[in-house]
Order: sequence, then structure tokens, then C-alpha cells
Amino acid sequence: QLQLKKVQNYHKQLLLLWIQVESDTIVLNEAKQACERISELYSDDNDYFIIREIALCAHKIKHYPLSFNLWHKITYPFDINSDTQFLLSSAKEIEEYKFIINYCKQLRQKNIHERNLKA
Repeated sequence: QLQLKKVQNYHKQLLLLWIQVESDTIVLNEAKQACERISELYSDDNDYFIIREIALCAHKIKHYPLSFNLWHKITYPFDINSDTQFLLSSAKEIEEYKFIINYCKQLRQKNIHERNLKA
């Protein structure tokens, strides 16, 4: 039951933040701080879906350092999907070019080639 309360609380916090962001009732710095607080609350959590939702929120509000750290925690160079796109996009925004090159190198080493991959 504790886990259920935690998940419900996380959903509620993110949902309220999303509503505020979408309705322009929160300034960007406040949104970034709120997203950081949510991330800190769940920093020990290894639940893919929780981390992904927080990463999406961070990316949406252009908090790229947080977004990058969260995507990096849950995204691996085994496949190319939307998570990969978000990870590389965040990396580009914070100028982590060496990371992008190494990540793409790992993809190529696994024989994964994608011409339309955009960072």
C-alpha cells in the first residue's frame, strides 16, 4: 500500500505541474524547481515509468540537465526509440557532444544504423 501511495502521489505532483505548465500559470523557473523536487523525491526509485514521466516533464519545460540525467538513467544503446531521441536531444542542448558520439558509436557497434536519428 505504501508503494501505491507513492505512485499516486507522484502522478498527482506531475499532473499538477503539467497543468500549470500547459495553462501558463507557472513561470519556467518555478516549473524547473518543482520538477527538480519531484525528481529528488524519487531519485532512489528505479521504476522506469516514474523516471520516464519525470524526464518527459523536464524535457517539456526545457530543463535539459535534469532531462539528460533522467533519460541517461533509463536509456541504453540497444535500440532506437523515442527515449533515445529525448536522450540525444537533451545531450545536444547541454552540449554533451562526446556523449552523443560515444552513444551513437555504441549503437553502430550493435549494428544499429538510423539515418533519421536527430540529436
